[in-house]
Amino acid sequence: MMAIVNFIPIMSSYVNHESSERTLPAEALSDQLKAANYFLRIALDQMAEGVMILQATGLDGLGPKILFGNATMARMVGADPERGLQQRYVTQLVASQTEAEGLLQALRSAARSGGVALWEGELVKLRDTKVQRAMWRISAVQQPQGQVNNFTVYVTPMEDAVSQGGETSQPMRPVILPVGDVEDARRTRRENLGDMAEGIAHDINNLLGIIIGHLSVATTQIPSESAVGQHMTEALAASHRARLFTGQILRLSRNLPAKREAADMATIIRETARLTQSGSGVLIHLNISRDLSWAVVDSAKVSQVLQNLILNGIQAMKGVGHMDIVARNVELAQPSGKLAPGKYLEIMVRDRGCGIPQDNIGRIFENLFTTKKDGNGIGLSTCRRFVEEHQGEIRVSSMINIGSEFAFYLPSTEHKTAPVERKAQVPIINGAGTVLVVDDESGMRSISATILKHCGYRVHQVSSGEDGVRAYQQLGRAGDRVDLVLMDLTLRGGMDGEQAMREIRMMDPDAKVIASSGALVEETRRAYLNAGFVDILPKPYEASDLACAVHRALHSKRPTQRAAAFEIA
Repeated sequence: MMAIVNFIPIMSSYVNHESSERTLPAEALSDQLKAANYFLRIALDQMAEGVMILQATGLDGLGPKILFGNATMARMVGADPERGLQQRYVTQLVASQTEAEGLLQALRSAARSGGVALWEGELVKLRDTKVQRAMWRISAVQQPQGQVNNFTVYVTPMEDAVSQGGETSQPMRPVILPVGDVEDARRTRRENLGDMAEGIAHDINNLLGIIIGHLSVATTQIPSESAVGQHMTEALAASHRARLFTGQILRLSRNLPAKREAADMATIIRETARLTQSGSGVLIHLNISRDLSWAVVDSAKVSQVLQNLILNGIQAMKGVGHMDIVARNVELAQPSGKLAPGKYLEIMVRDRGCGIPQDNIGRIFENLFTTKKDGNGIGLSTCRRFVEEHQGEIRVSSMINIGSEFAFYLPSTEHKTAPVERKAQVPIINGAGTVLVVDDESGMRSISATILKHCGYRVHQVSSGEDGVRAYQQLGRAGDRVDLVLMDLTLRGGMDGEQAMREIRMMDPDAKVIASSGALVEETRRAYLNAGFVDILPKPYEASDLACAVHRALHSKRPTQRAAAFEIA
């Protein structure tokens, strides 16, 4: 997967006045939703099945229009790869009017049952007379109220079922799965989406690893007080914020518990505001109480709530004007809305935009509800869900042509951990020895080698598990013993990282191998240590992270004695 990330830096400054702060534009960041859609589209295009998303309307006549079709679906029907299948009607993909009626019946059945329908029929080739027998799996995607939002269709060609036009066989009547099977199908779909989300997060982390690696090296070579140094520091901070989101995706995909800890909310608010308003013409005025309490939160989720509210305000103001963010401590003596009595943080985001019509105020937090032309209706519903997961509440008030104010409340905590003093630059630990880098991503392999060479190590690079095992053995025989292996876990094809580690340790029981991957989370550390790795290094990482991990591993001792190594023929 290839991607280009542009960092357009803009200087930022702060004017502090007692309890208020003013944040000016710092740097323009890529729209995260567009980035997510980009990677999701790549993942869908690589699926072996044809995938389509259909309109929920038009279940007679020509049938629903195709809103989306992946690259596999376009290839299956011979559509133009650039234009794809958009704006075609789904019945244009079947061989006859009889089959069109069968397909529409399957769609209607899925809509009525709220489940999954299976239909077997002929898939027509748009550029010739050939047809392909295929299994169509139709899922009616419903809103919580039961209304069908769209249809998701998976099309799988059946083996040895290509024929000439006119030779179609009788299509199978739609089969509606029983309720139990529907739940199984939905569970399978959730698991498949979880696997796909994990794969996307892994690939994004690999790309972030290249970006963060280069930026962290550059910040050690450029004075932090210079303009370029400040731009790089801002870009690095934005990359770390993206890393929090990919970590959140990985935890969700694996059903891991939310990672919550006592957090300095004032810092989260400042950093999120600074990064989110970057590149816009909106000035954000911060009014944060000096004694603002901390809260036990998932920092990534709270930051995402605040980011969504700020972005909505910027859009409502058409990218120009002034916005206020107010944060203070409040204490409720009696229940208020969904909030029980107690101490809370109140965080308000106030814009001076177009306002929200009263007819829509009660619906803006509904899933998929949107009034934006290019909106998806998940931003505010996600905000509400995240806040309520923290036993909080989100509220809104608005006046047309005056503006809107969103306020969300989080339970506060009295337990403050002493803040860790942040350093502008973390010194990189130098060392000596030979390191073998095994990674199938050339950009990641290159920047890792660059960092290690900068630290004083001799570095060898390979791109596969098999080559890693072979290089370890050959270097040892040549008298250039490898002191440490940095092993990517998810190597494409052939031997994966864990298998390669085991092969290396069969040759040399005292071999030191660090596990590294864009799919690693800290919760998996113990499992990989038990498997035989000396440490784990989740991607993306900074130069100092890599240097510290290598230095720590090289100076650790294994309980076993070095066996006779490199004796395997």
